[in-house]
Amino acid sequence: MRTAIYGAAVLVAASLAAPVAAQDTPATRLSTLADAFYDYRLEQFGQIETANGSTRRGPALWSVAPEAQRARAAQYADYLARLDAIDLSALDATERTNALVLRTLLEAEIGDARFAEWEMPFDSDSNFWSYLAPRSGFTTVAEYEDYIGRMRDIPRYFAEHTANARAGLARGFSVPRVTLEGRDVSIASYVVDDPEQSAFWTPFAAMPRSISPADQARLRTAGRAAIEESVTPAYADWLAFFREEYLPQTRTSLGASEFPDGAAYYAQQIRQYTTLDLSAEQIHRIGLDEVARITAEMEKVKAEAGFAGTLAQFVTFLRTDPQFVARSGDELMGVSSYVAKRVDGKLADYFGFLPRHRFTIRPVDPAIAPFYTAGRGGLEACQMNTYDLPSRPLYNIPAL
Repeated sequence: MRTAIYGAAVLVAASLAAPVAAQDTPATRLSTLADAFYDYRLEQFGQIETANGSTRRGPALWSVAPEAQRARAAQYADYLARLDAIDLSALDATERTNALVLRTLLEAEIGDARFAEWEMPFDSDSNFWSYLAPRSGFTTVAEYEDYIGRMRDIPRYFAEHTANARAGLARGFSVPRVTLEGRDVSIASYVVDDPEQSAFWTPFAAMPRSISPADQARLRTAGRAAIEESVTPAYADWLAFFREEYLPQTRTSLGASEFPDGAAYYAQQIRQYTTLDLSAEQIHRIGLDEVARITAEMEKVKAEAGFAGTLAQFVTFLRTDPQFVARSGDELMGVSSYVAKRVDGKLADYFGFLPRHRFTIRPVDPAIAPFYTAGRGGLEACQMNTYDLPSRPLYNIPAL
């Protein structure tokens, strides 16, 4: 049984592997279904599974066209029906947990498709254009060739997103305009005159010695052409659309309830992000109660610190006093690394199951730093935002 990872959700089903003499039991049906879901997502999103069980990107980007989105939703609905047919009472506790995780993933996809969420292909935090350029090189010729193929596919991928965004605008389904101020900077950074100044050139800047000089030269030539002919023009077109068409037509209202069928959409989002069948009012009450609880804890901390002013003044002090503000990117990286290693020695006091893989802390790419809101953990790294450091307090170190 393989492990399927989608977003922040992890479907762990290794314990569901069927015995050598496979039997048609609820557990084996769940295992088969989870494998089918995993394989389908690999195929749909252009992922290639390697010999060690990890995955890498293939030679093309996935389709975000409405017909592809609806086809996926139909397949997920089929998987959900198959899951509904499994007798969960016949599963052990771990298997039931896996079934619930799979259900959550499927219902989220189906719910998003119901409201055509692809027609709002980005928000104030996440987008589709900032994470396509790798931060390091590859190890084989095949990986470089696949990367060049993906770069060549960016114009098609962006065109589909543009069509989706236009459809969203037409029905009032867009990001609030107030959240998009200055957002175009994260697109403009990819529009360069020299391909070697593009973030997409990074893999070609230092190629491994295991690749022959002739292949390196060939791949660099192809990479330079792909950036110049495909990548940069696609970003330039998207930038023009964003500035001239999308931004002027975005909605000035804020709440999701203002969307078409907004009440139902809001209810679906509550279910997706909380896994609870609660109303917006109930969720809001939980939030108010939590704010009151956290504020009381903050008052205790203020008192322990011996601060004489109000809580608002204490927060301002923490945000602005020079002792909490890094003076350079190196200082922020140094202190954050030191804090991370101190925390590393304490993790076992709070968590019983720890990752085996080592981690590092690295700065956020300047192309995405202005709108990078927190640390993103991965198999290898937690990214640290050193953008515009003089105004960023040192305590704003992302969690690992």
